[in-house]
Amino acid sequence: MNKLSVYKNNKKIGNVYKQNDLFIYENDNSTKLSYHLPAILDNLLPEGVNREEFVIKNNIKNDDFEILKYLNDCLGGFSTSKTKKKIIPFEYNYSFKDSFIYIDDIQIQNPLKDKIQEKFNLVNKSIKVSNVSGQQPKTTAIFEKKSLFNFLRYPQENEYSNAIVKFHNEKYLYINLIEHLYLQVIKNIGFDTVDSLLIIDKEEYKSEFLREVKTTLIIKRFDRLKTKTKESYELLSLMGYVSNKKYEVSLEEIFIFLSKLKKAKQFSQKEINKVAIYYYLSYILKNGDAHPKNIVLFKNRKKYKIAPFYDIVNTKIYGINDSLGISLYKDRKVEIFSENELLEVLQKFVNIEIFKGLKIQVIKEIEKLIIQIPYIDDGFEKLKEKLLDSLKNANGNENG
Repeated sequence: MNKLSVYKNNKKIGNVYKQNDLFIYENDNSTKLSYHLPAILDNLLPEGVNREEFVIKNNIKNDDFEILKYLNDCLGGFSTSKTKKKIIPFEYNYSFKDSFIYIDDIQIQNPLKDKIQEKFNLVNKSIKVSNVSGQQPKTTAIFEKKSLFNFLRYPQENEYSNAIVKFHNEKYLYINLIEHLYLQVIKNIGFDTVDSLLIIDKEEYKSEFLREVKTTLIIKRFDRLKTKTKESYELLSLMGYVSNKKYEVSLEEIFIFLSKLKKAKQFSQKEINKVAIYYYLSYILKNGDAHPKNIVLFKNRKKYKIAPFYDIVNTKIYGINDSLGISLYKDRKVEIFSENELLEVLQKFVNIEIFKGLKIQVIKEIEKLIIQIPYIDDGFEKLKEKLLDSLKNANGNENG
């Protein structure tokens, strides 16, 4: 029988075993048996290209339990190896127009520089890949600003990362730039989002065959404190679902679950309102990837609060037309719906007056900020029009 100890902030919280195809998880309070890892651990596993790289880098089998052995630097400080780590502060204050860093203006330690410039190929086998869940190509890193210089490097064994680096995505061109724009827009209209910086690789102008410019997005980790990691959980995990079920959870189920937390005095109506605003903003911004794995809750003692918004992009311009990426109703699958239908569900849990004027604010803010984006290439100039059209041509009630 294989056995692993599970730690949170270097403190042991339980053991997980694997016997044939059965997983056993035990802690001080209970023992659970299942044919998959507990949701809290399963949702830490890398997905897609990140999983493929993780397996290759660590020279292991593509097996959940094997991957779990190597997990490091995860959301909320989970790990399966007790290693004391320190946290490097992320210090960077900027306005939106100053948040575009050219690759020549940042000191990037190899092999991270090679990974950014050469389609994220790993070149140094002595550095372990930290786990980051999700499909988009990314890794954890440390961002430091020293005097006039910016430094980006991989964390050492005794360090927690303070940033997530999202690499250029050839399948979804400009997606990093759009996420960077959306995060600033949402912040400017009064909601908490993660801090982000965009690295622009000007060298791509020299390429005869690759017309688009590469962009890399640096996201400040929101689950870090000065001396430890915050107790953080993905909403999907709290609901008891594993990663491959993230698109099967309905909006109704999410708010029914949050209402139960409220009844247990673990979640306030104010926090429920924030989740509702996240989904309303995701709808009007055409974010078809608003599953509950992209919502994180902080826990302080027995109470939860929503973490800053992150991972909000426009999927419609890439041909993904689902309204949110999840179904609206618990009892029937409805993935494409109008704004009025969305509001009908949300009004069961919140006063929909909280959405009044938001759409107009968002569009005005995008129009204001989009002109501050430096010239990237002709492709992005055309995408600007497509982006604005996708927002202005929303169906249903304008609610403005």
